[in-house]
Amino acid sequence: MFQLAWRLARGGRTRLILLAACVAIGVAARAFVATITAQAEVAIATEARPLLGGDVEVAANGPIADDLRQRIATHLPPGWTGTDTVGLVSMAGSDTATHLVEVRAIGAGFPLLPAVPLASAESGVTTLAEAVRDRGVAVEATALPTFGIALGDTLRLGQERFTVRAVIGDDPSLTGSPFTLGPRLVMSLDDLASTGLGGFGSRTRHAWLIRLEDPLAGSATAAAVAEALDLDETEVGFGARGAGETGVQVRSAQQAQFGLRRVFDRLGDFLRLAALGSLIIAAIGVAALVAATVRARADEVAVLATLGCPPRRSAR
Repeated sequence: MFQLAWRLARGGRTRLILLAACVAIGVAARAFVATITAQAEVAIATEARPLLGGDVEVAANGPIADDLRQRIATHLPPGWTGTDTVGLVSMAGSDTATHLVEVRAIGAGFPLLPAVPLASAESGVTTLAEAVRDRGVAVEATALPTFGIALGDTLRLGQERFTVRAVIGDDPSLTGSPFTLGPRLVMSLDDLASTGLGGFGSRTRHAWLIRLEDPLAGSATAAAVAEALDLDETEVGFGARGAGETGVQVRSAQQAQFGLRRVFDRLGDFLRLAALGSLIIAAIGVAALVAATVRARADEVAVLATLGCPPRRSAR
């Protein structure tokens, strides 16, 4: 029976190749999704602190007042350090192109964790802090072809022009998220006011990043701060948040990890549905190929039946 099946298959190699391709595409899609989700899980688990940029984050839609900082500081363990960042989405332009960028304005002391690597930089620039001095900016590598610029050229951001002094390397806190509206641009927090982008009506996200001597104390510290500020717990993975449009949010690196994991879980569900769709399409393709093969082999099946081959064996 197998010899006969092989002889019949050799007579229609094109259909046999299409059959194998249908099955391979469906299985490959499923394996690809499993691999991607597994890699994302490992990356999130190992990069929890670098993704947040510290052990505890206090964030708000407006500047964090000094009296609030003092209240928070009373609940932080000895030896903590902090720095400020402001994030926003804006338009930037060169002499040849204009495009959306994700701006990250960093304060003194950034980063709290190991230094941000630079893929390339102007002569004499070795750190991110040096790159953003004197109206300088650091950009992602994708910004260079997007704006048609090179190191030393200028970008227009708001009401000011800035010199591109460095290209950001692989750093989770600045380039780790896969969901972006445009290239990332890092500038000094001191230069943000002169651009006019952080004024009234702007959509900015202010964050006070805090590094603790003991990283394991992040969750307990965030919980103590949230309780002291009477903040309400939000969805799992997003810490605690106050009421109102400018409500303060407090979360630890572990909570940020859970929130990001949930995003990837939902993305994985979508990809698994896409893989299932591929398998269904593959099954339809196999069924169509089998039906076409049966029609093409009707004469051979009739000969087998005439020679006494049982119908069940012919069907197999």
